[in-house]
Amino acid sequence: MNQNPIINCHTHIFTGENIPPYIGKKFMPAILYRLLTVPLIIGICKFWFTSKYSPYKSNFSFQNSNLKKNLVKLKLFWQSIWLIRTLVDLIGFILVIFSSYILFKYFFKEIELLEFLLVKLYQIKLFECLKIDALQIFIIIFTLIAIPYGRKIAMMIFRNSKKFSLLFINEDQLKFITRYISIGRFAYYKEQKTIFKRLKDQYPKDTQFVVLPMDMEFMRSGDVKPEGNYQTQMEKLKELKQKNPQIIHPFVFVDPRRENVGYADFFKWRNNNGKVVLEECFIKDYIEKENFAGFKIYPALGYYPFDEKLLPLWKYAADNNLPIMTHCIRGTIFYRGYKRKEWYYHPIIKDVKIPDEYMLLSKSKNIDFTVDFTHPLNYLCLLNPFLLKEWIKKCNKPELFELFGYSEATDSISSDLANLKICFGHYGGDDEWKKFLERDRDNYSHKMSNNSNGIEFLNPQNPNLSYGGLMDIWKNADWYTIISSLMMQYPKVYADLSYIIHDQEIIPLLKHTLRNESLKNKVLFGTDFYVVRNHNSEKDLLAQTMSNLSSEEFDLIARNNPINYLKN
Repeated sequence: MNQNPIINCHTHIFTGENIPPYIGKKFMPAILYRLLTVPLIIGICKFWFTSKYSPYKSNFSFQNSNLKKNLVKLKLFWQSIWLIRTLVDLIGFILVIFSSYILFKYFFKEIELLEFLLVKLYQIKLFECLKIDALQIFIIIFTLIAIPYGRKIAMMIFRNSKKFSLLFINEDQLKFITRYISIGRFAYYKEQKTIFKRLKDQYPKDTQFVVLPMDMEFMRSGDVKPEGNYQTQMEKLKELKQKNPQIIHPFVFVDPRRENVGYADFFKWRNNNGKVVLEECFIKDYIEKENFAGFKIYPALGYYPFDEKLLPLWKYAADNNLPIMTHCIRGTIFYRGYKRKEWYYHPIIKDVKIPDEYMLLSKSKNIDFTVDFTHPLNYLCLLNPFLLKEWIKKCNKPELFELFGYSEATDSISSDLANLKICFGHYGGDDEWKKFLERDRDNYSHKMSNNSNGIEFLNPQNPNLSYGGLMDIWKNADWYTIISSLMMQYPKVYADLSYIIHDQEIIPLLKHTLRNESLKNKVLFGTDFYVVRNHNSEKDLLAQTMSNLSSEEFDLIARNNPINYLKN
């Protein structure tokens, strides 16, 4: 039986040169993010995986060496003799106790009995050397490397120490660094084609891939090297598309702050009877000449998806049925600069309690306030004609009035973006899926069970009276419910499972979602390669997904739905 090919709708193959150096800014202590730069991480990974002097590579030759065989024989010998085995175990136990106490004493406080015993031990001439700091550090390192249960005790002390958190990292930062280092496993490659080969080799031969570039030059995290700038990244991606036209579907990354790309204007257009016609510009080259498949946006980098500079592009996308992929999860890539004054109020959603005021967005930490850009309710401001009209009025730009047919006499627009094809990357995040499942007294999540259209966002009879509801939805509804409601109410809204697909806890809700007639044709398979590598390899994610879902369910999200999403 002929089947459609598998299509992974969310992958990345950008290199380390495309990433700003201080990616840990606003996430780690200043001294740490300046030390732990992207070039350093990539350099370490490159040495570890490619250098002939690397312990990683040396280990392969060591496994078959005579030294390894002799060490195994020695181990078998002392394990076969009861007295030697007991002596080794006893020495190991003493080393663990000693190193654990030294760590506990430093990070917490002394234990009087153990301190008393150590003082007595130090008085014995043979053990005076144990007071030397360098020897204590050596014993701790040896314990961490050579004694597994000693390593577990040490890690428990590290994780629970406030001093260690202040000096180094907390739990969230530890997760960030783990993900950061795992990215380095692929980002050290100089060429996108090399990373792409690592990706496609883990899938069946005819698999296709949506490849999403990144433009991080405006995130205030240091300057990207000239050889890694946006233009170079896109040119390399274009070359890869030309060599693999049938299996790669690259998108154009769009940032409203980008005005040009080396040789051309980034986005230049004219209005032709309510239709956007592209003039000679970068986007025309890549969409109409090079057949790039759609647009990628990442609002957490410091802009709203309804930015006025993007509205003509979204009109062009809607008229030509071009897909838009948007980042929609609380992630680790976000704007690292200071929060601007105008960002303390939402540009469209009004505060019903305070006349002529907009909804207050009070968070000030970058990791928190950038979520305001990512929030899925922002896309209702594009899809809903009333909210779009209100925003066009506020922008007060003649070219937008003309493009969308705004009439001051009737206070209406003649064309809208309700048919905009948008995919919510990461479906809001696995934390939001779990929030949906955990809440049993939440009126919004219940609407997914008893209402085929989900949340009613605006009162259709009088949308002006709906801002209070929108404020409440913004603050209290989980993102799974918001996104699913948009998918059920608008014909071309999709969501993919990238990154969250690694979490086995979401599978029951995923299967439940695929039984919903209004949702099942809008869910797309995606992995977020190589960003998800700290959890699973691609072949592992593919195998797990095929195992967790029925053949019909897998074919729906990985073979059939992606075709409709990419069709233009």
